[in-house]
Amino acid sequence: MKRWWWVLAAIALFFVGDRVGAALLGQLLDRSPQRFSRLYAGKLEGDIALAGNSRGVVDLHAPTIAEVTGMSAVNISHNGQTGQIARAIVEDFLELSPKPKLLVIEVSLVTSETTEAGVLEYIPFWSHSQRLTEMGRKYCHDEVIATDVTNLYQFNSELMLRSMIYLASGRSDQGSGMNAALSSALIEETRQLEPFKLEVVDDELVALADLVKAAQDAGVEVQLVFAPYLPMYAERITNLDEIIRQVSDATGLKVFDFSRAIQDEKLFADRVHLNPTGSRELIRLMQDAGVFEVAAANGG
Repeated sequence: MKRWWWVLAAIALFFVGDRVGAALLGQLLDRSPQRFSRLYAGKLEGDIALAGNSRGVVDLHAPTIAEVTGMSAVNISHNGQTGQIARAIVEDFLELSPKPKLLVIEVSLVTSETTEAGVLEYIPFWSHSQRLTEMGRKYCHDEVIATDVTNLYQFNSELMLRSMIYLASGRSDQGSGMNAALSSALIEETRQLEPFKLEVVDDELVALADLVKAAQDAGVEVQLVFAPYLPMYAERITNLDEIIRQVSDATGLKVFDFSRAIQDEKLFADRVHLNPTGSRELIRLMQDAGVFEVAAANGG
C-alpha cells in the first residue's frame, strides 16, 4: 500500500512540476522580442506587414522597407512557411494586432507542401492559436495529445530556442538577413542542373487565395510579389510564368514578378536568397514598380 502512495506522489509531483515549468516558460516566451512571441502577445504592429517563407524573411527586409517607404514595417514570414501556415499566422495577426494598411506576400510559398515537421515548428504557439491547433490536429494529432499530457512538450521547438536567444540578447528579429556570398562550388553545381519544373501545391494555392480574401475582407490591401532567383537557376525553371499565372488566377491579383529581375550574381547569398545589398536592390525595384503605393496613399 505504501508503494502506491509513493507512485501517486510521484505522479502528482510530475504534473505539478510540469504545469509550473510550462507556466514559467510561457511567461518567458511572451516576453521575447521574437516576431511570433510579439504577435501572440498582441505587441506586433506595422503599416506594412510582410509574409512568406525564408525568401520573405530575407528578401523582404522590414527595416529597409521602412526606410524606403517612410512607413513602419513588420515581418511575419518564417523559414519553410507554406500557404496553409501563412494563412493561420496572418489571420491571427489581423485579429490580435492593429490592422496594417498593406500586406505584402512573397508567393513562392505555394511551391512547398505543409508537413508534420512544418506545423510542429509552431508548437509553442498552439496554445495561443486555435488555427495552429487545428493544423496540429490535422498533421500531427499525437503531438496535440502529448501537449495535453505534458504541457512542457509544447516548448520542444526550434522557435522556442530562437525566442529565448532573442530574449537573452534583447534584440528584435526583424533585421534578419543572409550575409553570405555565392560559392564557386554552388555556381558550378547550378550550371550542371537540368531544366526542371517547380510544382504548385494545390492546397497551398487555395490557402493563399483564402488568405488574400481574409485580408481584403478585413480592409487590408494586399500585394503579391515573387522574389528573385539566381539568374542561372531561374533559367532552368521552365514554368515560372505558369506559376505566376496560376497564383494570379487563384487570387484575382496581379503578381509583381521579380523572379528574374536581378541579374548580378554578387547580389545573391545562394540560389534562392538575396544578400543584404540584393535585398535593398529588390526593395528599390518594388518601390519603383508601385508595390508600396497603396500604403503610401493611405497615410505614408
